[in-house]
Parts: sequence; C-alpha cells; structure tokens
Amino acid sequence: MSITLKVCLKLPSLSMGKVIAGREGLNNIVTSVSVMEFNDTDEPDILSPNELLISALFCVKDDVDAQCRLIKKARRSGDVGLVLFYSDLILGEISPKLIRMADYLNFPIILMPENDMGLKYSDVISDVTEAIYMDRSADNYFVSDTMQILSQSP
Repeated sequence: MSITLKVCLKLPSLSMGKVIAGREGLNNIVTSVSVMEFNDTDEPDILSPNELLISALFCVKDDVDAQCRLIKKARRSGDVGLVLFYSDLILGEISPKLIRMADYLNFPIILMPENDMGLKYSDVISDVTEAIYMDRSADNYFVSDTMQILSQSP
C-alpha cells in the first residue's frame, strides 16, 4: 500500500482541511512533502515526482495568472497537490480561475482552516512524513508501488 492524498486527509493535521479543487487527483501517491513559498515560474522545471506542496502562495498572492502558472508548473514537475495555508490573510479569496485550473489538471488544493494560526506547516510535514515512513517500513510492494507512481507522472 502507498500513501495517497485521500489517506493524508485522514491525518490529524490535514483532517481539518477541505478539498476545494482537483478531487480527481486524490488517489495520487505522496512520497514526500515540500514547502514552496518562493518560486519563479519562468525557471526550468525540476522533477519532483509525487511531492505534496505546502504553501500560502505568498510569492504570487496578487497575481491569479501567476498562481495558475505555478500549479501548472508544479503538475508538470510531478507534484501531486497543494496544501494551502493562511489563504484568508494572504490571498483574501481564492480565485475561481485557480480552482478551474486545478480541476482541469486534477491537482488537488487542500484549503486549511482560515483564521487558524495555531496550525503550522511543520504539523503537516510531520504527519505526512511519518505516514510515508510507517507505510514504507510495513510494506514490501516495491514493484507495484513503483508502477503506480510512474503511471501518475506527467
């Protein structure tokens, strides 16, 4: 068995999150977690297969087109979803255009509770990393898991 986004949503830190886009991608396998706050969408893609991103989209907070380019680039790079923090403080509101793009790409956006500064990036990183580690130590399905991961690659 591998850890999917659907499984991650049951973890303590993500159980309060709400999927607002890209529901068709919830069966994507997650193999790592990364924070993305500063990103240049014009830089070449760096392959990061099956990585779950955490961000407040601060670097593109005032530019919806840049937000869409960013998730397109993330998807091309092999990332499987975005955990969006502090949207009420940083973005104000989430653009329907961004939601449509994420739906089109089957790129889940998990919105964390607004007005909650108690939940931190490290909570999600710890929970997801622990789940991945526990899964790897309990399972020996290398070939089938690898085939499933490769089938998700862009």
